[in-house]
Amino acid sequence: NLKTAPVEREWVKKGFDKYVVEDGVVKAISPGKGKITARAYNGKKKSVTLTVKKAPDSIAFSPKSVTMGAQQTCQTACILSPDSAAAIAYTTSNSSVARIDENGLITALNPGSAEITARTHNGLSAILPVTVCPAPEKIALPVAEITLGVGDKYTITPSAIPSDAITQYTYSSKKSAIA
Repeated sequence: NLKTAPVEREWVKKGFDKYVVEDGVVKAISPGKGKITARAYNGKKKSVTLTVKKAPDSIAFSPKSVTMGAQQTCQTACILSPDSAAAIAYTTSNSSVARIDENGLITALNPGSAEITARTHNGLSAILPVTVCPAPEKIALPVAEITLGVGDKYTITPSAIPSDAITQYTYSSKKSAIA
């Protein structure tokens, strides 16, 4: 039988008027800096510096709206009022169209519309309209062959089918010494 000793932790804090620590959970109270030290029963310890910023007065999404193709991802950002900080919780109005993770990464699932909402702990919120268009079923090019003289340029303009599909194109050449 394996027996383990109970884990004892002692939380030492400086700047205790700025935050409280209970069993390793830190709760911010007012702006400022402090130091939290975790100390084990055998004297081993480790410290972390904590900075508490004021709660935000405003929150906004960047970008302000998003149009994506199905299966694309888009990283959003929430902009808080200057010199503030807050944990942000995200939700979607239509999880069959778009989902969002805890870091603000949107994944487009199916064509349609959704609203992503960001909420702070102090009740502020922002809404991001998301439109998801179909993924392309195929790509069309205006020409089948291009002939250029050395130094000439030609802009390739693909189009997606169906026409309301959204995509970003990447280009490659198997013979980079030629083009």
